[in-house]
Amino acid sequence: MTPRRTASGARSRKGFTLAELAMSIAILAAAGVFLVQLFLSADRLATKASDLDRAVSACTSAVETWKAASDPLDPDGLPMLDGARIVPGANGYFAIGYLDALLSPVDKASAAYRLEVDTGVRPLGEAPGVDDAYAIRVSFWRMGGSTALYELTSVRYDGPGAAR
Repeated sequence: MTPRRTASGARSRKGFTLAELAMSIAILAAAGVFLVQLFLSADRLATKASDLDRAVSACTSAVETWKAASDPLDPDGLPMLDGARIVPGANGYFAIGYLDALLSPVDKASAAYRLEVDTGVRPLGEAPGVDDAYAIRVSFWRMGGSTALYELTSVRYDGPGAAR
């Protein structure tokens, strides 16, 4: 601060110089940039956490519904696959369903997520006596994503002695 003269001629040190104001603005700007970057990275992490939560919920729901269904090879037992594209296979079916942010079935154009269900997985390979063992693999994708957000595989046994 530079000294100033009052009406009586005495010096007074009131006010700030231009350099002091410029320095304080530069410090505030640097702190602001840091805070904006912090908030943006927190938003990205929150979005990832929300997507993962939805993925776990959708995959778990699909597997539990499949386990409770009377026929493990019937895609009608999974309400999340309403309107899905279903391709029958030798050991089961492969289906792709599209879901909105609330995990309700929608058409592909308005989907936020893609759910893939594969029941053609043989859990124990071609070992003898395992015809009553079925497996399901469910994967959950963000539309346009290159990797699955979550994947869940489960096995069920419907042979002699199985609890139903």
